[in-house]
Amino acid sequence: PDQCLVVFASGKDRHPQSYLLTTDLIATADATFAVDLPAGQYTLQATMGDANRARDNMAVYVQGEFQETFSTAQSEFVVKTFSAEVSDATGGQLQLRIEDRGGETLRAVINALTITPVAGGTPWQFDFGEATSPVEPGYVAVTATDTYDSPTGFGWLPGGGLADQDRGPTPSELHTRLHPSARG
Repeated sequence: PDQCLVVFASGKDRHPQSYLLTTDLIATADATFAVDLPAGQYTLQATMGDANRARDNMAVYVQGEFQETFSTAQSEFVVKTFSAEVSDATGGQLQLRIEDRGGETLRAVINALTITPVAGGTPWQFDFGEATSPVEPGYVAVTATDTYDSPTGFGWLPGGGLADQDRGPTPSELHTRLHPSARG
């Protein structure tokens, strides 16, 4: 009776990226994700990182061309931006390859991918993770078993060893996602 607990909570999400886009991922030593697109110029934004561990020496290739190698600390998520052209020469397809170039973790990861036409229009948005993972609204779920096929128009090309994982909320994320109940 003499003691009480006072909790102050605002409904603000202070997580830098969308919560759902950073709790799940696909990990691989080397794999290529392909998307059929109309001819044109595109901007790609790849969200990459892992809540549970650092990821080192992750390389990204767009349309077969090396872009950069980078590392992330545990719970660090980066959004890398790249440009690509889709044409008859690319078979009407955009390809994003992620590769681990060695180090301690031996797998590169991807959490999400947004492909936006430079000329304007609706972006293609993909959320990578397990089949049971929640999917960010407006995104299409992609799992490790989603192999490319023509009718779907996207998926992983054969040959990449893939693992999908759902990290769920980390303790620090639980504290950043407070929302008041109906009673305040």
